[in-house]
Amino acid sequence: MKKLTALAMLALTMILIEITPANAQTNKDVQRLAKVERAVNKIGVDENIKVTLLDGTSLKGHINAIGPDFFVVIEEKTANPQRINFVQVKQVKSIADNPLGDPAVLLGLALIPMILVFSVLAKGN
Repeated sequence: MKKLTALAMLALTMILIEITPANAQTNKDVQRLAKVERAVNKIGVDENIKVTLLDGTSLKGHINAIGPDFFVVIEEKTANPQRINFVQVKQVKSIADNPLGDPAVLLGLALIPMILVFSVLAKGN
């Protein structure tokens, strides 16, 4: 009887050891999922984001729609919509609009001093 009890205790211990890490991992996944969902809802629709997926890929674009368990990102480079489930996401970051990142804006800013110099020179004649 003692051997049966010892075997039962050993089996129970092994089962508990197997269950505990799985529950801990599931708990971490649930926390990550809740964090991602809060972040996406806080950022909101039409805002620029960078999304890092669990498989390591990254997407940059803006949020087009937010659903109960997903969101849609319009990719910055290709303008393709990507439906992303919250479960797939490792991290979401908001990206501030940078008007100086546009080459046309930089060209315009570079031309302002030249226009002023030519204006002054033309008025002097």
